[in-house]
Amino acid sequence: MVSGALISLAAAQLACVAWLLVKSGRHEPIDRARWLIIVVGCGLAYDSAVFGAGALLGEGTTLRVLSVLRFVAHVVLTPLLVVWAGDRVFRERAWWVWPTVVCLIAWGAVADLLRLNLVPRTFADTLRYTHLISTGPPIAALAVTVVLLIAGVRLWRQRRWVWLLAGVIALTAASAVAPVVPPLGNAGEGALLITLVATEVSVVRRAFAREPTGSADSRAM
Repeated sequence: MVSGALISLAAAQLACVAWLLVKSGRHEPIDRARWLIIVVGCGLAYDSAVFGAGALLGEGTTLRVLSVLRFVAHVVLTPLLVVWAGDRVFRERAWWVWPTVVCLIAWGAVADLLRLNLVPRTFADTLRYTHLISTGPPIAALAVTVVLLIAGVRLWRQRRWVWLLAGVIALTAASAVAPVVPPLGNAGEGALLITLVATEVSVVRRAFAREPTGSADSRAM
């Protein structure tokens, strides 16, 4: 049942990405920030799909390789949400974005990938490969969460848009119990993706609508 739920979650995450693509048009160009959500959304869908399909694939090289790619995707893609926040929310004050992203990716590579030693573990009817021993607090993921939390608060105060903040809170709550119930981590990421897509479509669309023709390609908020 849990495996099926994870597969369904992966499909829902891909649907969010597809919806974002469909909603893009002349007034909502697929610029860098929007592509980042699309790429991250595909990475989250991949993570959920591999987790959900683990029991079907069984232990072995195939699932192990797919699981390694899960960790690589988390290390490389998750920090890119900092760039999205810089482009959409912080804008002219976002000089710190790329140095932060480079540091977070480097930290994740050293903390998670260089010491990657995967073993199979089960939960309910799921099978996944995970770290043999704990690698410590997920510093990079926590840093990204803090940036998104600040962005959510800023959107709430400036535009009365509360959904990004709600998504970050949901992710934080789910991540807190994910060590005991691992699929909740994926559920929290799904909630965040939904609010990111909703923010991108709703808040950014209104911002474009208020701008003169010709400026929409260079500004988002």
